[in-house]
Parts: sequence; C-alpha cells; structure tokens
Amino acid sequence: MRYIALLLLTGSLTACVPAPYGPYYRPSYPDSSATLIKEFCRGEAGPPSILTFAVANGVTFTVTTAKSYSERTRKDIPLTITMNVPSNVTVQFLSDDLRISDGQNSEGSKVAPSFKVGALLSTINSKDVVDMDRIGPVTSQVVQQFIQTHPGSKVSEAHVDFSLGNEKFHPEVISLQLPSIHTNGAAIAIPPLQLIANTQDKGWWKYETREHRQLREKKYARCLKETPHLHCENILQVLDEGYDFDATAFEMTGRLFMAGYTRNPKLSGQLSLVINNVAPWQFTTNEIRGEDVKATEVQHYYFDQFSVFFGWYDVPCTTVVKGLQSGTTIRIESSLGEQSRSKYYIKLPPLLINGHEYVLKPIELDLKLFDGGIEPFNC
Repeated sequence: MRYIALLLLTGSLTACVPAPYGPYYRPSYPDSSATLIKEFCRGEAGPPSILTFAVANGVTFTVTTAKSYSERTRKDIPLTITMNVPSNVTVQFLSDDLRISDGQNSEGSKVAPSFKVGALLSTINSKDVVDMDRIGPVTSQVVQQFIQTHPGSKVSEAHVDFSLGNEKFHPEVISLQLPSIHTNGAAIAIPPLQLIANTQDKGWWKYETREHRQLREKKYARCLKETPHLHCENILQVLDEGYDFDATAFEMTGRLFMAGYTRNPKLSGQLSLVINNVAPWQFTTNEIRGEDVKATEVQHYYFDQFSVFFGWYDVPCTTVVKGLQSGTTIRIESSLGEQSRSKYYIKLPPLLINGHEYVLKPIELDLKLFDGGIEPFNC
C-alpha cells in the first residue's frame, strides 16, 4: 500500500500517472533498426503500437493496427504499412503476394490491400514544366490508368503563396490577375477576378468574389432558419476560399486576406491549382497582379517557385515508385478481420531497392490484453 501511494505521489509530481492500455497489438521486426513508438501525443503516450524499421538506402517502414479518429467505429482491425522512399531511390515489390497468417510457419492467406502512392515536390522553379514522366513518383501511364478507374480523382495539386503591396494596400475592390496555364499545346487564360473586401471580422480584410459572397449569405440565411442555435455568424466571418476558376484541364481556387494586427501586415494570398489530367503543364508567367479598381493602383508579385503534390494514386503493388525531392510515401492498407487472434504474421513480397533485391522477414503482431505504463498526465 505504501508503494502504491509513493508511485501515485511520484506520478503527480512529475505530471505522469500509471495507465492501463487495454487490448492492442504490439508489432515487432527482427532487425536492430526496429523501434517501437507510442500511439498518442507524437509518441509520448499510449500503447507502443507503432513499429518502424529500416531496410536499405534510407527506405523505412512504419507498421500499426491502431485506428485513426475517423476509423473509431470500424469493427475490423485495420493494418496500415507505410513506406517512406527518400529522394533518388526507386522501389518495387516483385509480386503482389502479401500474406497474413496466425502462425510463423503457416503460409497464411493472401490479401489484396490498397497500395496508395503520394509524393511532394516542395520547390519547383516557376518556369519549369510539370511533367509526370520526368518528375512524378510514378509514370503518366500508371496515373492515366488510375484516373480511368477512379473518375473525378485529381492528378496533382500545385500551391503558390504570394503577397501584394504593403500595410496601406487593402482596397475595397481589387482586380486580381493570376498567371495563365499552358497545357496540351495551348495557353488557358485566367480572366481578372474582381474581389470585394469583407471586413466584418475586425482587424481583417478578407477578399471574395461576388458569387462567393452570395453563396455564403445564402448559407448564413439557411443556418438562421434551420439551426439558429448554432454560431451562424461564423459563416460570414470565416473565409476558406475567396475565388475559383474552372477549366477542363484544371481547377483553381484560393484566398486573399490581410491580418491587420500582425507586424508588417500586407495582403497575403494562396493559390491552389488542381490538375485533372496527365499532360505536362506550366505557368506562362510568374507574375501575380493586384489592382485597386477605384484608385488604379497596381501591385505586382513574382514567384520564383511553387510546390506540387502528386497523389494519392491507388495503383498495383508491383508499380515502380520513385522517391522525390521531399520524399515519397506508399500506404499499404489492409485488414486483420474482426476476430482478434493472439498473434499475426505479416509477410511482404521481396522488394527491389535501386535494383537490388531484399527479402523482408515476417512482421509479428502480438496481442496484449493486460498492459500499461507510466503516462504523461496532460500531453
């Protein structure tokens, strides 16, 4: 009894308390690089249910059966294996023979997981051509097959951050000229966008097109009518997107705002460009232009670089995948079913890394029913 009291006292002084974990699977891998990570608070709390290990050339695996917040009502046990592929490294599984068994020497059952690829290029020169076959994580042929079987899926998404003028430049109405896009042998011009300042939130200037404003006002009126107990006024104050432009090859959305209470405030903008096909494309100019419609004052911004995210592509397991500048991620998602067995063994097919074959050992999942540890009181 004295020991328990001392343990509780020590926990209170160090902001840590003993905590049970409940049933969970603890993964392991027979390699010196294998490391267990706790499930919550960026690895500081919860059961050690996340496993990482390295293979070669910087390629690492992360394995977990933990459910995300969106999966909390899921009845089966998810299995998520994440591969991180660094820059200038190529990987390929030699078959799709991924098996799950409840015995180390058992052949197990072959499963058909989803195999999703995503990659970020954090810096691309503003004059560069975005060519999937040259700079993408997979070939344009693979992506074309993906979008044919997944209608409505995007190919890539580009982002540009920009600013205009200084703290004095926040006109009532601004004409925003965004760069045109060249693709499929032709330039697609973006017409000037007329943006109106919304200053209902004190200290902020938030800009939107008349169409966006009308849609938000309709949404606000519907909220007052149907759910007046909610904070309907937030609909008028929060501005997620202020403008958009749709074309066959791409969709453009963005924001333009100024936070007046910050140091050295200025109009800040975010441009998002969703590409809908695999054809190479580029910006025709790196200039973004803002004009005060009433005072005819013009401000310019020239961006030197932008970022592009490729994915998420659900592709065959045997697809050749390249590591890009900021790394490429492969997510292998499957299920252990609804029945909790004491052990599972995950057997992955052989893996090529830069042309060298690596035979992966079985990943073991050990069910822990009565387990616990000393946890941070508030992380």
